[in-house]
Amino acid sequence: MKLDIGTFPVSNVEFGDRTAWDNGNLQIDRAELLDIVLETGDLKWASIDLVAPGDSTRLVNLKDLFEVMAKVEGPGTVYPGVFGRPIETVGSGVTFRLGNVAVALFVDDEDLTDRERAWPHEGGNQAKKPRSRAHARFIDMSGPGNLAPYDSLNLICVSVDTPTELNLEDRYVAVRTAALRVVDRLAETISKQEPPDVAKFDLTECDPDLPGVVFIPHLASAEWQAEAGPRSNFGTAIYGQTRLSSPWFLYPTEVMDGAVFGTYMVGRPATWQLSNSPIVEELSRRHGKTCNFLGCIIQRTNWTTQPEKEMAAERAVLMAKRLGASGAIVTTDLRGQRFLETALTVRACERQGISAVLLTEEEDNEEGTAPPLLVSFPEVESVVSSGTGGVDEPFPAVERIIGSRDPAPEWFGEQEAIHGSYGSSYLTDYYGFGHNSFEDF
Repeated sequence: MKLDIGTFPVSNVEFGDRTAWDNGNLQIDRAELLDIVLETGDLKWASIDLVAPGDSTRLVNLKDLFEVMAKVEGPGTVYPGVFGRPIETVGSGVTFRLGNVAVALFVDDEDLTDRERAWPHEGGNQAKKPRSRAHARFIDMSGPGNLAPYDSLNLICVSVDTPTELNLEDRYVAVRTAALRVVDRLAETISKQEPPDVAKFDLTECDPDLPGVVFIPHLASAEWQAEAGPRSNFGTAIYGQTRLSSPWFLYPTEVMDGAVFGTYMVGRPATWQLSNSPIVEELSRRHGKTCNFLGCIIQRTNWTTQPEKEMAAERAVLMAKRLGASGAIVTTDLRGQRFLETALTVRACERQGISAVLLTEEEDNEEGTAPPLLVSFPEVESVVSSGTGGVDEPFPAVERIIGSRDPAPEWFGEQEAIHGSYGSSYLTDYYGFGHNSFEDF
């Protein structure tokens, strides 16, 4: 496939009397965006706020992060298949995007938050009662907690709460379609302009003298906990499909166009991270030069039995083998059984003669008493660590809280240090956004 991505860099975002992009400045009509969020009547309250890197701001109740982009040539639409959007295959033609900007969705809804959490927690609304260090649910835009990718993003924050008369499935749809309406409106500001920067990705031809590489991200299916079952919108979707399934093959440019959408758990937004994946982009840039980037194999996790998990790993690797891969980059998106399934895929790769590199966060080492990986096999030979996600010093007090209609005073104060994101879910980096070098490990 061939895809041109035109980027409109944003150096400043501010409220004004219109919504427009002009020479790096993004102006937003706050009242207009609020009307767009509330236009269906499903949501009774919303707030639009702007946050820049380095602001003394703490984000709570973050549900997902979306890139502002639009198809201007070629079939389909960005974020295809979700919530009734066109299902046509994307990844070709021309896509425009805003650089250094993301729409951040916050939902002040205890029930929906609980459904999006995979383990028990102490009672109480997250906004009313800050989590203990073991269940930290916030991101700081300043201080030691201002980590990648948020350290370089201007955030257009859409905060909502949802009426209790809607069931959880309808709440999930209502809040995310509201966020996508904002994304689409902001994308209109650039759809008729000429982008200052254009990146061209052409993956149609392979060089037979170069090694073939695939990217295998493991994305958890939430089918098991969704009230609507396999047809639920809840969780990470591929072209709108959230169910537990055999591996999906996607062209890298499909991923860039938002074919993967949604998040499995609160605090682990995947939409922006996948459409902006540094792995997908870098391998695409190297295609035909140092390697042949053969594609992305989206591996689903949350199978129930060991034979099922091993079967899924074997099927993904068989696909990689058939594509001609001699190398693979493998990532996970959560610990526990999801990490076991990831490790099984690495093992299957190596057994089939495909050299696999695992990119992952580490477990909290618990002062040296715990291993860096939850599970490993002798075949897991090459691992790139993105750290533990921990922050070793306290998070300073902040001036502003975004994501809660009525934040508890405690949220403004200093928060305890966190000793690993697997235990705390402060921030996760499964895709290599961090700035660490090999010297840091």
